[in-house]
Amino acid sequence: MARSPAEIQADIALTRRVIETQLDAISRKVPRAWWTPWAFGAGALVVGLVLSRLPVLKVVGLGGVPASGVVDVALSVVSVDSTAASSFTVFPHGGPRPASPQLSWVKAQRVNNLVWVRVGSGGAVDVTNATGTSHLVVDVEGYYTSASGSGDVVAAVNGTKLFDSRPTKSPVPANGVQTVQVTGHAGVPSGATAALVQLTAVRPGQRDYVRAWAAGAARPKSYALYAPKGAMTSATAVVPLSSSGALSISPLFATHLVVTIEGWFIPAPSPPTTGVTSLVTPAKRLVRLSLAAGATKTVALSKPSGMDSALITISASGQAGSYVSVWPAGQRTPPVATLSLGSGWVRTSRLTPLGTNNSLSIHNAGRATIQILVDLCGWA
Repeated sequence: MARSPAEIQADIALTRRVIETQLDAISRKVPRAWWTPWAFGAGALVVGLVLSRLPVLKVVGLGGVPASGVVDVALSVVSVDSTAASSFTVFPHGGPRPASPQLSWVKAQRVNNLVWVRVGSGGAVDVTNATGTSHLVVDVEGYYTSASGSGDVVAAVNGTKLFDSRPTKSPVPANGVQTVQVTGHAGVPSGATAALVQLTAVRPGQRDYVRAWAAGAARPKSYALYAPKGAMTSATAVVPLSSSGALSISPLFATHLVVTIEGWFIPAPSPPTTGVTSLVTPAKRLVRLSLAAGATKTVALSKPSGMDSALITISASGQAGSYVSVWPAGQRTPPVATLSLGSGWVRTSRLTPLGTNNSLSIHNAGRATIQILVDLCGWA
């Protein structure tokens, strides 16, 4: 089937990204204990053709990320045009591997996920590819340093929908800009500097790409969500907010979009008492379970003192079209599923508050039993 001019232009744009060494992206400085807005400029991009392992993927000293003092990074990791169904595992260079891969796909898919990872020796992380070959794209969304001082703290909220184009029956137009007000909703206060959001594309008519940025700012080159054709696809992204507390989203092709708030960053008192962030290295398995259709499982976490939220990676495999939701136990089920199953394993990351007895609820909204993994990446 002949491709449309827009589809050809999308491939050209992505090819340009593969040969660039830098691109516009979000760069934020985050002290070890809390998040500090830093700058918006050229974010680090590292790409390669992955066989079994990239020996060194340097993530410091690029795109405004300092060459020293960086201990953790938040990466948007993308698989592009793989030769086989596979997965990427990201871990500190020279350090331990996590319990599970952070991104999986079927052959030739273009998908992404947000990965929190400790920086290893030489300011680098390692990426392994399970099988076949795949182009790898990595955007640095933010980083943590060992410095202390004034900064921002993160507050988590049970997933709350901020925007959904479906009730209007009008998808967001191709390259159209939809502004979403964040502050003043779901408890997000004025003065919030950035939002942690789940972006969802609802069964686009062709492979699609979604950008997200501070309202009124320049549109970035990088994509916050890669959405395969015909699938319900979600990814978590850290998006800066405008002075009025808003963000903008734009799909490359017309499609329905949903924005769900997971948390926000706001200037902290000194010293901060809540909202500090600490990664778990390596990420550890919280639970592996078979969950029957319509069933809900409650999982208790043993949290450190002063922490009330968890950074987790959720993986699921089973009947395509099934939906998995994760939320604080004892609270309402979120209005948008955490992830939608397709072929093979599907993985996503999120920030979630802990509920009753420091527990999370996990629900299978599908019609068949599915396999679910939940890995702990950090605390906040």
